[in-house]
Amino acid sequence: RQEVGRLPGETDLLQRAREAETASRTLQRETAGLRDLFMQAPGFMAVLSGPDHVFTLSNAAYQQVIGHRDIIGKTVAEALPELAGQGFFEIIDEVYATGVTYQAQEAPVTYQRTPEEEPATRYLTFIYAPLLDEHGAVDGIFCEGFDVTAAHRAHDLAERQRHHLELLVAELNHRVKNTLAI
Repeated sequence: RQEVGRLPGETDLLQRAREAETASRTLQRETAGLRDLFMQAPGFMAVLSGPDHVFTLSNAAYQQVIGHRDIIGKTVAEALPELAGQGFFEIIDEVYATGVTYQAQEAPVTYQRTPEEEPATRYLTFIYAPLLDEHGAVDGIFCEGFDVTAAHRAHDLAERQRHHLELLVAELNHRVKNTLAI
């Protein structure tokens, strides 16, 4: 039965248009939700695109780690030039070329967080994972991780204290032995 003033098939077309609009709104809400999760994640995250490794996305934790630099639209080499010579550019190139994920535990990274600060070494646990296009080819890199500098330094301090205690016990044992020998 045809509605008055409508062409044949127009009602179907309008219904499909409404369904497409509803699906589009749902997809936009889901995308916004995922973007919010990404931005609020406790670990640092960034997305690099293309063979030049251009920053297309970074979350608040990543910005905090790197000192709130303006990095979007820049290559890793442009955004973080002090990483040169530390092997990170080569690692990213390798992940992009091979499609094999790279993982690091407590990797020392020396960089300058702000222009006023001296370069300092921080310890990061992270992954570089390839991002694949619809054909399965690598077209970007996903970086995710945590700044574990405080834990690394606490562990180092505990190790130094343990070593110092071992030296004191050894010295005490030596003195007791000498005293008993007398």
